[in-house]
Amino acid sequence: MFYIIEQDKKVLWLLPAQGYEDVPESILLPLEVYTSKGLHKRYRVGLANLCTTKSDKIVVETIRIAREFCKECNFHIFGAKLTAVAKAMEMHCLRHGDSLRFHGHSQEVVYMLIGELSKGIQLKL
Repeated sequence: MFYIIEQDKKVLWLLPAQGYEDVPESILLPLEVYTSKGLHKRYRVGLANLCTTKSDKIVVETIRIAREFCKECNFHIFGAKLTAVAKAMEMHCLRHGDSLRFHGHSQEVVYMLIGELSKGIQLKL
């Protein structure tokens, strides 16, 4: 992955941070690697293990740990339930530069920036 990133710096890569399912602190290892190389300053970091968990508590805790570790990262939240995203926003663990992707009620895939949510756009949960 690092070789490919260096070959084409024009591409706005989404770097996957893959922790273990339902182990929030496992997100730290990939974040440590990306921040040590300064990649978090150029690319969005996807919290990839969130789409497999069913627990809002695990999702929120993973986001909290990631934000605490890297305050300047722009995170992408993969497939988390909107109830968990809303809780993470309430705790100020997500910010305007972050983004998310989820399945809506009619199974359409929705992608938006967290800043759009925080401006008062109402989503039916």
